[in-house]
Amino acid sequence: MSHLGSRTRHPAVATTVIICLAVVSLAVAGCGAKPKAPMPQQSLGEQAPPREGPSSAANQGGPTDAGAYGIDIDRKVIKNAEISMDVTDLAEAIGKIEAKAEQASGFLQDSSTSTGRDERRSARVIVRVPSVRFLEVLQLVESLGKVTNRRVFSEDVTEQYTDLGSRVTNLQEQQKRLREILAQAKKIDEILQVERELERVRLECDSLSGRLRLLKSKVEMSTINVYLRETSLAGQKVSAQPLGSAWPRAASAFVSNANFLVGVGADLVVFLIGSLPTLAVVAVIAVLVLFARRKWPGRRRPSA
Repeated sequence: MSHLGSRTRHPAVATTVIICLAVVSLAVAGCGAKPKAPMPQQSLGEQAPPREGPSSAANQGGPTDAGAYGIDIDRKVIKNAEISMDVTDLAEAIGKIEAKAEQASGFLQDSSTSTGRDERRSARVIVRVPSVRFLEVLQLVESLGKVTNRRVFSEDVTEQYTDLGSRVTNLQEQQKRLREILAQAKKIDEILQVERELERVRLECDSLSGRLRLLKSKVEMSTINVYLRETSLAGQKVSAQPLGSAWPRAASAFVSNANFLVGVGADLVVFLIGSLPTLAVVAVIAVLVLFARRKWPGRRRPSA
């Protein structure tokens, strides 16, 4: 009987111990957990703001933020500008633009000047300057006169630049492998085939390298096109320079007229000398006709 009672009490004690341990573990877990901040209440018409990060940008279909992934992308941007302006002194403006470009480690690419029907001069100046000093040179150009038209534009060629660079690198690796294969080739047909492929890869690599260098040049050196038009004030200055050249111009006109008259007289003499045979024949015929008319006068008509 005592054995039966002991068996009955042992399961009860074990159950009690298990329940106590579960309560203690739950209490410890509840004390160690951090309290959650209450969620802000939103009205029915208000939508939750989208989460920032790569997943949000990807879901929207827009460009992802490379900085979120720890990737530093070196953007390749081509910067250009076109400026139209009026200046009072065309030559001075061209000189200042060229000097500023050279001061900024750039250069003058092209310069042309023309004069219109209204005697107003105009010019076109193209300068290339480092892209890091693009705005500095642009501000100086705009300070030289009155800007009538201004256009600044840029082009992001990062993807194109990266693609060309990768293709050039791959082609260079292909050339390296083909040279190794060529060094191990034994048969003539194999050597010729490898050489043809190597030449094709080399030409393609050179072409892409040229495009990459051109693109790099456009990225590093910005282009500024300046269209200058001289105002009427610059063309209306009183100058005594024409008076100093009056006597030389008069003497030149006198010599030109004298030469013209001498030339006409010389041509007349040449014509007469060259026509002597013809004139002699005509003179003989005229004399014969006159002689015949005097010797054989015409018969008079009988009077009525």
